[in-house]
Amino acid sequence: MQILTLTNYIKADLISRLSRAELPPESLTLAALSDHYQVSVTPIYHAINELIEAGYLYREKNRRLCVNESKIGDAQSAALSPQPAPPEDHFKRI
Repeated sequence: MQILTLTNYIKADLISRLSRAELPPESLTLAALSDHYQVSVTPIYHAINELIEAGYLYREKNRRLCVNESKIGDAQSAALSPQPAPPEDHFKRI
């Protein structure tokens, strides 16, 4: 069982959104994603690096993030599963 960290949630959500073409390419910046998820840049940075290592994204020479369409095409079949639930705030229970 994999622990759902903030980075893992963002990574899974990005794969899901990219496979459904819900994110325009211009929104693939650390600042825009940080605003979208309302988190600091650090978990976004880690999620992006993991997606680059997995081949879902790549960086151009000007450091711009681009989607690897062939890899996202493979993920589209997996996109039939629902989006991951957001991480639970355990302090709300207290």
